[in-house]
Amino acid sequence: MRLPDFSHTSIVLFFLIAAVSIGLALWKGGQPERLAAGIFILASFLQTTLYQFAEPRLLEVDLVGVLADLVLTSGIVAIALNAKRAWTIWASALQLLTLSSHFPRSLDSEIMARAYAILSSAPTGVMLVLLIIGTIGHQRRLMKNGSDADWVDWKLASDLRSQRAA
Repeated sequence: MRLPDFSHTSIVLFFLIAAVSIGLALWKGGQPERLAAGIFILASFLQTTLYQFAEPRLLEVDLVGVLADLVLTSGIVAIALNAKRAWTIWASALQLLTLSSHFPRSLDSEIMARAYAILSSAPTGVMLVLLIIGTIGHQRRLMKNGSDADWVDWKLASDLRSQRAA
């Protein structure tokens, strides 16, 4: 297994933020935060494993990156649709931006490799910061209210809509 080149400060910072955000979410987060941390771990594991068989590609579309981004997008969007958390909506938007970065590259391989690399990875760093913010918010609501609902109760929402219509 090849380790990332830790000679660049930005890469060290990214891995530090990833470790802190995922660790904090698993330790102190609610169900949405812990689930998001698990999805980050799954996508990273998938990407790391598949890169053993295919090199990262910045001169054309990185199919391993696309697959990992599809997994991450599916998971984060599913969480956002069901969690009572604002941070998940922002994270979903950022992940959709990351996923969409692969499409222009597939149409025009002349798009600069550096621009492709940044657009396909930088939003993930912001998502990890949002995970930290979400975990801190969860802890604050727990301390203030004694509880913090994790998920939207769609049955209750449906019942309320039915009552209003009647």
